[in-house]
Amino acid sequence: MSFGERLRLLRKEKGVTQKKLGKVMGITDQAISHYEKGKRFPDTKMIRKLADYFNVSTDYLLGNSYEKITVEGLKEELAADPEFKNFMDKISERDDLQELFKETKDLTPDEVKQLIRVIKALHTR
Repeated sequence: MSFGERLRLLRKEKGVTQKKLGKVMGITDQAISHYEKGKRFPDTKMIRKLADYFNVSTDYLLGNSYEKITVEGLKEELAADPEFKNFMDKISERDDLQELFKETKDLTPDEVKQLIRVIKALHTR
């Protein structure tokens, strides 16, 4: 998916017109239209501004990643989730769980999956 297609998709998902987005970004609706059609490409400052507005990474906006959410966006989402807050409260009360997270923070996704399988196997004994 191209930059213009991603921009259009994000704008429509947010329910914002080209005119409104242009106003928020300090550019014309025509410039937004040109971005979406691939006739023009924004400078890096505008790309960052658009990514911030839509709360996505610049890599996602540029089509270099399928990961839509930014680290900040994820933090905000998790902070608003009462279930996650409860989970974090429980972890903060237990030294053993804090140690587990410290020891596993650098594992690859495959290594985490393997560790989970080991834990499940030990748990079912």
